Amino acid sequence: MKPIFYYIISLCLFAGSAASAQNKWSITGDFSGDSFQKLVQEIESQTDYYFYYDSAQTDSLRVTLHADHFSLQQVLDAVFKGSDFRYTIRDEKYVIVTNHYNIRTALPEDFFIPEKEEPDTVPKTNMNAAGIATARSGVSSLAEKKLYDIGTRNGKMSGDKASVSG
Repeated sequence: MKPIFYYIISLCLFAGSAASAQNKWSITGDFSGDSFQKLVQEIESQTDYYFYYDSAQTDSLRVTLHADHFSLQQVLDAVFKGSDFRYTIRDEKYVIVTNHYNIRTALPEDFFIPEKEEPDTVPKTNMNAAGIATARSGVSSLAEKKLYDIGTRNGKMSGDKASVSG
């Protein structure tokens, strides 16, 4: 009974420390019409985060925010609310800010799961008596899979002109 009790207690402590590690940084500051660059400098001085952004895109962005122990997500959500700017946090270290586009920093969960391979199916066509192409089904014939060489084998062209149509 005692080992189970200690196991449960240690599990709860571990889960609590992992949850607090995600929000270990709080940001405090009063920004009244300040530039985005000043906000970034303040966040980088209070946390271990580093920002990547195009200063030409953010030069007209003004920040008006009173942050009192806000998380980074709360600050960035408030700053970018109603704008086309997007942000991505990578490895609890890097913040990537873009205009109009989201950046995915991880592959989708099913990325490495192979899909059913579907055969390359291209609709086959036949010419009917009126000269109109009509779709046909079935296996392609050997002649349709043949490789045709155009030109000479040695790659040298004679002085004659050639035209290809079809």
